[in-house]
Amino acid sequence: MFKSHSILFWFISISLILVTSTLSADEEYPIDTDEKAKEVASYNWECEWKGNYASGTSTYIHDDDATLNKSTGKVKSSYCPDGWGKFKGNYKKGKGLGKDSNFPAPCEGTVTGKGTFYKAADGSLYTKSTWRHSGGYSKGTSQCKAVPK
Repeated sequence: MFKSHSILFWFISISLILVTSTLSADEEYPIDTDEKAKEVASYNWECEWKGNYASGTSTYIHDDDATLNKSTGKVKSSYCPDGWGKFKGNYKKGKGLGKDSNFPAPCEGTVTGKGTFYKAADGSLYTKSTWRHSGGYSKGTSQCKAVPK
């Protein structure tokens, strides 16, 4: 009898752990409607990025007229602290695609990226992305979090 109670106890314990971890897990949040694109644009985005030659932070401020086919705004990078660049992008298959460009001298070139959006258990949004510099010599990853405007 003890053995069957012990097995039942472990089964229930493992089941509760699995249910709890599933309920608290972050979920992918595909940007697949114009309403979701506008939601993304309603935030500023604070990012930390790492590359094979440098690491830093960036801030993205979206224009308010975002759609699935067009998202624009400005970006400031800790790597290019003397001014703002521009970004433009869109959403395909629920993912964000974009290009940062027009940074002030001495920064040059463009950075292209692709990211996946997630909704955390607390309801906040964040992204995980990969990026590549147009010169081809630098690439890396970034993670951004939504910050109220």
